[in-house]
Amino acid sequence: MKLLPDPLGQIAINDKTARDSQMESIAPQAIGTFSPNAMNKLVVAWNKASKLFGIAETYPTFSEPQKAFPIEFTKLLVMTSKAIEDAVAAQAVSEDLLLDLPNTKKDQDVVLLAAKVEQIAKSPGFKAFLLETPEPTEEVLEEEPKPESTPVGDDELMNLLASRVSK
Repeated sequence: MKLLPDPLGQIAINDKTARDSQMESIAPQAIGTFSPNAMNKLVVAWNKASKLFGIAETYPTFSEPQKAFPIEFTKLLVMTSKAIEDAVAAQAVSEDLLLDLPNTKKDQDVVLLAAKVEQIAKSPGFKAFLLETPEPTEEVLEEEPKPESTPVGDDELMNLLASRVSK
């Protein structure tokens, strides 16, 4: 018996690869040489903040030096950074807490990111901002009233159908 290839599985793999490649090209990249110690400080801070986003899974620690942030970790930090930007725009937190991923080049920068993420994890203003219900941006259109239908008897229905068929 010959097994056919799984095109859907391959498409899923290709989609993930394409998304990761796209993420690498548009996401702010932290590129440098980062020690496991500095990276793990950021991981610990992120794991505390992740609960605010409803993410129960923790990010694993690093055992090797990194030349760039892994894509999955970058996605999490970009999400966090965007939420911080929105909170700053809503004046829920200070702009001092904005994350600067593209200019993260050395361990000191990573430790600064970790400190900011740690502050965000503890910030009552940020927590309150995340819990706010966003106001709808689109106007709610009123439904047009539907015309009331009148019940049609069997004789009337048959006459109606007969008149349409004979035309």
